[in-house]
Amino acid sequence: MARFLFLLMILNSTLLLSLDDIPKFSPNIIDEHQYLSFDEKKEINLFFDKLRVSADIFPAVFIVKDLNDESIESLANRAFNTWKLGDAHKDNGLLLVLAMNNRQSRLEVGYGLEGNIPDMIALDILDNILAPSLRNNNMKKAIVESFTLAGYKNVGTDEFKTNFSISDQLLSQAGSSFTSNYKLGFILYLFYFVLLLFLPFYVKSKNKSASLEFEKSIDNYDHTKDTNLDFRGMEILLILFFIVNPGVFIFLIGSFASWYYSVLAAIAVILISKYYVRSNRSHYSSLKAFLKYIKLKEKKFQALVNKGYAVKVNAGRYDYTPSYYSSAEYRNSGRSSSSFSSSSGGSSGGGGASSSW
Repeated sequence: MARFLFLLMILNSTLLLSLDDIPKFSPNIIDEHQYLSFDEKKEINLFFDKLRVSADIFPAVFIVKDLNDESIESLANRAFNTWKLGDAHKDNGLLLVLAMNNRQSRLEVGYGLEGNIPDMIALDILDNILAPSLRNNNMKKAIVESFTLAGYKNVGTDEFKTNFSISDQLLSQAGSSFTSNYKLGFILYLFYFVLLLFLPFYVKSKNKSASLEFEKSIDNYDHTKDTNLDFRGMEILLILFFIVNPGVFIFLIGSFASWYYSVLAAIAVILISKYYVRSNRSHYSSLKAFLKYIKLKEKKFQALVNKGYAVKVNAGRYDYTPSYYSSAEYRNSGRSSSSFSSSSGGSSGGGGASSSW
């Protein structure tokens, strides 16, 4: 027992030490192993002062020798929260963590900046700006250019671009998220928009043509009474809804994301379109499929018809009678009541991105 308590004390001490390994904050560069020279730190701090005023960002850099089996995400989050970076009312802290032996980097973004510096932007900065300069052993340039582009994304004005001497070459190097391509976004959205409007009419037209042929072979089937062939109010509302959402996101992907994500979005739209056509044409794809659909409907409604709770109005279509809505079948069907549940919560720290060089 004594041995167990001794081991527990050692484990507890180790955990406490691991929680206290975040050094005291020394504005605005925490570099205990002196990877940056005194002059470099002075220049970066002067740059940070200018950035804080112009971009409303509280920047900081944390350089460690080794992660010691901890993830860089965990270390960045602990440091960010320990130092409470940024204005308490704005949450505008932006922390760059560099783990030198591990060759890993992390840009931890305060909640107040996540709207303008989302994970995708942070990753572009790490991969396309920070990493090349670190590979060339130019840490000061890597830090200054990374925070410059983060500030530009937060402000987004030509005045900021001029004051910080941001070249088009640097923006191009940073990736497509910094060189907006609204033309590609519009083309991608137009492709989605045309499919969204064309497919429902195409499916209804094909189904109606098939129903005319089925009418010749099936007794008691009248295609004019087949409500599946007509547009219903909910279908029109859904089309209008999908024009906006996810239409807007498709436009944004094409405009700001890399071509890789644009291609993925186009493929996703095509696959969803194929699924829509297949699922909505399944009953009308052949006479055999339609007869199977009718039999399934008959099996489902037969008991209700026998009790007088439903009436057959067409082959494959049944309407409920008024008595159905006061029956036990209706109460047990789940249609008479509904429930809603939700959960909410949050997490400490900000978003961001991690990378390596």
